[in-house]
Amino acid sequence: MLAHTRVDVAELNRLARGRMREGGVLKGEDQVLATERGERAFAVGDRLMFLRNERSLGVKNGTLGTVERVDGGGLAVRLDGPEQRRVSFDLKDYAHIDHGYAATIHKSQGVTVDRAHLLATEGLDRHAAYVGLSRHREAVSLHYGAEDFKDRDQLARTLGRERAKDTSLDYGPVFAERRGMEGGRASGSGMLRPLERADPPTPRQASRFAGFKPREASPRPMTMDGLEPRLTAPVRAYATARADIERMQQRGLPALPHQENAMQQAGRALESVSPETAKDLRSALSRHPGLAGRIDQPGGLEAIGKAMTQEAKVRGDPQLRADRFVEDWSRFTRQRGQLSGLSHRDVRVKVETQLRNLAQGLDRDPQVAKLLTARGKDLGLSTGARPMAAVPFSIGQVLERSLGLGRQHGPGLDIDR
Repeated sequence: MLAHTRVDVAELNRLARGRMREGGVLKGEDQVLATERGERAFAVGDRLMFLRNERSLGVKNGTLGTVERVDGGGLAVRLDGPEQRRVSFDLKDYAHIDHGYAATIHKSQGVTVDRAHLLATEGLDRHAAYVGLSRHREAVSLHYGAEDFKDRDQLARTLGRERAKDTSLDYGPVFAERRGMEGGRASGSGMLRPLERADPPTPRQASRFAGFKPREASPRPMTMDGLEPRLTAPVRAYATARADIERMQQRGLPALPHQENAMQQAGRALESVSPETAKDLRSALSRHPGLAGRIDQPGGLEAIGKAMTQEAKVRGDPQLRADRFVEDWSRFTRQRGQLSGLSHRDVRVKVETQLRNLAQGLDRDPQVAKLLTARGKDLGLSTGARPMAAVPFSIGQVLERSLGLGRQHGPGLDIDR
């Protein structure tokens, strides 16, 4: 089952689990466990979802399984898939779990199941609906409440809402044909009908973990060199949220609201622990596109840690900050020079805004401003016979004036672009 918000997912999990208990599927007493998301009650037979990649267990974010043993702070789970592999772990080593009857649409990205059920609410749009309605192999059902939509026309308008621009994901007939759905027909119960298949379903692909044998050693939490253990989780959370947004941007799609909210919340959480670490992480991920996407790959966490260490060095060394300023100023200046003509006006304005922000930022960093007065040539500036220190403007003002003046001759001052 899929829903748009965590609140809806929690309610679906609660209702589904109640049905499982009434049907006798859950065995034994509930054991209340302290998970990463708070206390959760588990029993033998419960569906469980793993929420974070862990190589030592051979699980990934979104892996599903069925609880076979629960005692104290430990669990044994039979994973879904042809291999039906069994993993055991202690919550003090891995606590990123939740009930697995329902999940958010965001969490389901990249997951494929035999049958899916999507709860439609007014927060959806055509892109979120596409993700939710394309997780199945055999059938998908769309459910909605009368209190959310007065009729099916309102439901259709909500699920068909445009975002910033059309993309290949907007071509409904192609989607319907590939997924075996009759996109325009709905049953009287408020569910989209799956199209009956003339041919047997395609055989399932082998699990990506087929043949995997977990290590005998107990799992250890992943940490980064030079980063306190208390910072690892919030750094991972922010990088994961940012990676989700970058993947949308790579496809030419705008970030979904819940993705933006997730990154903002992760950023605030990290700032509450260490504002300096949050600043270094944002800077590292901005300067290294694609680095956030490596967070769950082997060596990815360490690569982010090294980039953050470098940003911390730059932050604490005025000379390195001056070198960084010259590098950024030169790069943006080159971009600006290549954006002539009305067709590039909007992009040119954005680049000039970045240059202006750099120049104005020197007022807040007098150490770097002082160092840059001796590097006018590196910045494309010339003061003729007068030293930069004798010019009646700060270096930041000189740079900012250069953006609108091109080549200007003033009182003893030449500005060259």
